[in-house]
Amino acid sequence: MSFDVYIDGENFVHRLCDILIKQKVIKNRTDLKKFDIVGFLEAVLDKTDLNILYYTTQLRVIKTDKELQKFSEKMVKWNAYWAAWLTSQGVKYIKSGNLKVRDSHRCRKCGNVDKVFQEKGVDVRLATDIVIASLNQKSSSIALLSSDTDLLPAVKSSINSGGKITYIAYENQVSRGLVAEVSSLKTFSNEEIIDSYKKANKK
Repeated sequence: MSFDVYIDGENFVHRLCDILIKQKVIKNRTDLKKFDIVGFLEAVLDKTDLNILYYTTQLRVIKTDKELQKFSEKMVKWNAYWAAWLTSQGVKYIKSGNLKVRDSHRCRKCGNVDKVFQEKGVDVRLATDIVIASLNQKSSSIALLSSDTDLLPAVKSSINSGGKITYIAYENQVSRGLVAEVSSLKTFSNEEIIDSYKKANKK
């Protein structure tokens, strides 16, 4: 029987890049082209035959600003490569929601306001799918790779329906709110991320 793993894609990629950049394994996000996500999850969960569902937003080129257009074109190109890589590993790549542009906080020193990207709608689709799977008893045991507390209502609903949820979190950033509700907790370390990156990028 397969074990369903629900991943908040942007949340996970952000964590991957943060770790790999700080450890000087890569220089920026676009250097992240391959990652052994199947082997990584099998090791963390100590399970095989995983059904991995990766949720992410629909990227598009933004033409309202030259700088944003250049950056978004770069991100769209990177995303196409990343999606192809994950799909080649048997990961179900689910596009949902949209990528919005908003102003960041004003810099206290220079007064400038930068534009930043923000996901909208991904957590709603992820939460909905978890609840539906639990209610329809398609999966009584699932794993959630996300520390987004907006998913708490879905987690509670799933467990109230008789489901069991394993929360997968970075060992240095565990959500107490999610821990209080889930059936079990599995954490991963910097070393596990680096090892899975190197395994996929062997020449």
